[in-house]
Amino acid sequence: MKKHMTKILSLLTSLTLLSAVGGAQETVGPAAGSIISEPRALATESELKPHLGFLLGLSNPEGAYSSGAEIGLTMGYQFYIPYSLGFELSTVGNESSSDSAELRRTKVIAQLNYNFAGNIPVISKSYVGLGMGPMLESFRGDDEVVWGVMPMIGFDIPLTGGKTENNFSLGGNARYLISSSGLPNVFSTNVAAKYWF
Repeated sequence: MKKHMTKILSLLTSLTLLSAVGGAQETVGPAAGSIISEPRALATESELKPHLGFLLGLSNPEGAYSSGAEIGLTMGYQFYIPYSLGFELSTVGNESSSDSAELRRTKVIAQLNYNFAGNIPVISKSYVGLGMGPMLESFRGDDEVVWGVMPMIGFDIPLTGGKTENNFSLGGNARYLISSSGLPNVFSTNVAAKYWF
């Protein structure tokens, strides 16, 4: 757990330092020159930025469990700049190395994210967030609904067609899932492909 938390803290520290250095922001006003946006209501419907996505990655539990493939669907929208709300349905299975018993988790997670701004490549398309929701944990024949809490960090880079952006993005995220059941917590990394309406 200590190793995984160190990774997450390092990522958050890097983003904090970059926000202090800042970059040219696309908007004008007091927040210009920073990756931190000034909170405001949406001015146009296009700022909602609704999207659907697919994620695929690797889940690495603590303790004597093997890594496993994580797969899921996501959706979200920006309700108030720079905050967005998202939902995720995903599943992953990890085998115990001691007796080959599988720990399978199916998550329904609500996410609240803070979206960075500015013109710094990657950072301007990045976010930090916190997810929380119920999970179905299946282990050694027992199914139990428990709660999961999941701090995360990620980015979504728009794909371009010629000189203009299209409706697709490709990105990634890193998360740390904490289960209320006491079964192993999980550090996972994912590739995320999204379609933006």
